[in-house]
Amino acid sequence: MRRAVLNGNCDEKPALTAVENLTNWPADRVSHRDLARPARQYHRTVRAYDALYIVTARAHALPFLTTFGRRARVPSLGMAVQQVRLG
Repeated sequence: MRRAVLNGNCDEKPALTAVENLTNWPADRVSHRDLARPARQYHRTVRAYDALYIVTARAHALPFLTTFGRRARVPSLGMAVQQVRLG
């Protein structure tokens, strides 16, 4: 959200609403300890934090969501990837 606001792609009010929604979202934390080793297989394809998101999505049988077009087209992920647009 920060990047979208700074780039002028999103107004401040929707960004604040998104942050508020996130704090009210019933979510469970996922320990990085169980993710670090499987995430290593993606080290040549995506950044470390994206690899952790990918492994988490895979563990829960969910698609990997990204706003970054190039990442949505990475063929070697072997899973469903959905590009989402902000605003």
